[in-house]
Amino acid sequence: MDKFIPFEKAEVSYVIKKSKFLVTASPVSTAEEARAFISEIKKKYTDATHNVSAFVIGSGNSIISGCSDDGEPPGTAGKPMLTALTGSIFTNIVLVSTRWFGGIKLGTGGLVKAYSEGVFQIIPLLKKSIITSVDKIDLLFSYSFYDSILSFIGKFGSEIESSDFSDNVKLTCIVKSDMIGKFQKDILNLTNGNVSFKILEQKIQRKILIV
Repeated sequence: MDKFIPFEKAEVSYVIKKSKFLVTASPVSTAEEARAFISEIKKKYTDATHNVSAFVIGSGNSIISGCSDDGEPPGTAGKPMLTALTGSIFTNIVLVSTRWFGGIKLGTGGLVKAYSEGVFQIIPLLKKSIITSVDKIDLLFSYSFYDSILSFIGKFGSEIESSDFSDNVKLTCIVKSDMIGKFQKDILNLTNGNVSFKILEQKIQRKILIV
């Protein structure tokens, strides 16, 4: 199964037997970034009883992962979170489940369920993205083609990075590298060749939102 990367941070909160849980998720590229994020959350919520964490980096045979119970009984918090996270559609992700104890003990099984629940709740809230190679290009054309080219770019799933309106229209666009040939061919057909096409940069690594 292909894995996605969270596009941005997210959080979700819930209450179980008067204990409040706040799960915070963030995209990360390395284990060092994951640990730095965990430290950041711990400093932010110093009043919390526990800041349980889990992270997964990479996929296939090159997975790097880690977890911490942060004072909860061993195996009842970080490991269940990591198990649920590893089985999800995401990688390059870190989760911190912050708990404020509400006075009622949950027991071993209750803790496993409570911390797993946080992963299950936050996964559907995360926007999906992938890392892919893109090319940056300039398009120069007359105003008469503006509406049709704008519509074409949107349908093609490309991105307009900047625009300049003077004697003609100039759009700087981001196009997936493996689609650049088709993009150029189709836009030339659309305008009967009345567009200037210039590649500025090739094979830039870019995180792309999956809608």
